[in-house]
Amino acid sequence: MHLTVFLILLAGFIILWGVGVEPRWYRLRRIKIRLSTGLSTPVTILQLSDMHFPFFVRSVEKFFKKLIPLNPDFVFITGDLIETDEGIEPCVRLLSGIQARLGMFAVFGNHDYYHYDLWEAIVFNFDRTKYPRKQNNYGLLKKSLAAAGCRVLDNENTTVPNGRDLFRIIGVQDLVTSRADIPKAFRGVGADGVKILLTHSIDAVAEIGESPVDLALAGHTHGGQICLPLIGMPPVGTHCKLGRKYAAGLARFRKIITYTTHGIGVGRILFFRLFCRPEAVLIELH
Repeated sequence: MHLTVFLILLAGFIILWGVGVEPRWYRLRRIKIRLSTGLSTPVTILQLSDMHFPFFVRSVEKFFKKLIPLNPDFVFITGDLIETDEGIEPCVRLLSGIQARLGMFAVFGNHDYYHYDLWEAIVFNFDRTKYPRKQNNYGLLKKSLAAAGCRVLDNENTTVPNGRDLFRIIGVQDLVTSRADIPKAFRGVGADGVKILLTHSIDAVAEIGESPVDLALAGHTHGGQICLPLIGMPPVGTHCKLGRKYAAGLARFRKIITYTTHGIGVGRILFFRLFCRPEAVLIELH
């Protein structure tokens, strides 16, 4: 009897923690990455991902106020900025408060394009060719972001000089919903400079062939969202074909350094986090 009561209380605590506490327990993760490509001056990158606005707007707003003083050189956003069209206004409003010396760039994720109801989310997890009937107004999202100083790289690249250094920023659109056009994204990328790939799904690195990339940044997986003691991320449901190694944190794919972030938000269907805190990532690049 006592064991039964204990297990019930434990289950209740886990549910309350996973729903009410951890999804709002944001952290700023700081990492240093040293590239083989030479840099004359270190740069800082603030990576944001999977915000899924309009959920938890007040909590995220408090967290974003702590990010403003960072003044990074770049802000890179790796998809799923919104969950529904109602998320466009708070998304743009909060992002406009963060300044980046060398620019803010984004790629879209599957939720930026589609509005998932419960059944469609379940079906999509089993059959990635079945997309929701309702689309989000991603054209308005892109236009609104541009007005706030954030450029969406739609299977394209741009070159950003920084003193003696040159950065090639390559944006591959959403692989999950078959919108990626990798040859187009890499068109005109020169051999010189530091090449940074922005993609919603890290699986894109397996599709780029011999295209040169130094660093690939991604989201989508939410770091597994639920991690278990000793076991860590579940062996299934990571939304990463490359496997758990690439579904969260730093890794290396061939010669490419990869980072897949936990992201900031949760979706409207699975809004539970356990031992997988939401995060923004400040990367110091050497």
